[in-house]
Amino acid sequence: MLSKGFYWNSTGTLLMLAAVACAIILFLIERKHPNPLIKIEFLKTKIIRSSLVSAILAGAIMYGLVAVLPLCGIILGKHGFQLDESKLLLFFMIGISAGLLSCSRLVGKYQFRHFTNLLWGMLLTGATVMFLTIFSKNLTFFSISTILVELCTGGVMATFLINSQNTVSSEDRTVLSGLIQLSRYFGASIGVTLFTGLLPEISLISTVGQFLAPFGMLVTLCLLGLINELV
Repeated sequence: MLSKGFYWNSTGTLLMLAAVACAIILFLIERKHPNPLIKIEFLKTKIIRSSLVSAILAGAIMYGLVAVLPLCGIILGKHGFQLDESKLLLFFMIGISAGLLSCSRLVGKYQFRHFTNLLWGMLLTGATVMFLTIFSKNLTFFSISTILVELCTGGVMATFLINSQNTVSSEDRTVLSGLIQLSRYFGASIGVTLFTGLLPEISLISTVGQFLAPFGMLVTLCLLGLINELV
């Protein structure tokens, strides 16, 4: 542990970082192969590059919130709010799955040119409302914004996967899917570390205001996701 407030020694986070580091080393070795499994052309395509960045950011958002929301629910419960932290996490995961499935069907049926931009914009809006409602301790708007964030996070995951796969041949789609999954897990290791690192030790968390920094980071990540799509 680097300091009292930082959980850099989290076993799960370190394992994910180690796995990603090994994958990067293997990728660098693979580049020298005459017929590499992960083609360099993937990274030269704008849609794929954008999808990989979106995967990292979406992974950071999803797993960062998975780590922080139960703690936030506990503190809100101590301040008189009727909120079950286990149900909060359960509904969060259900919402992400619902967003993933519904947006997959929409993207497959309709070709919305700016659909991903719209999702990132809505995600940024939801994250901003979450940040403001944590500050004002408004449980109703916090719940509404949480639903919006979880649905849009799932939707973003669906769009960057489908959009990137549409740019490659059928035999390359499996490899590309694996690369995107790797990017998402890399984002997860970053998100868990960032979100929990912005909190003090669990025993020192006593007020809802201490969650302003993690939710501020959430807003920042959503803004980066929107910029990534617009650039």
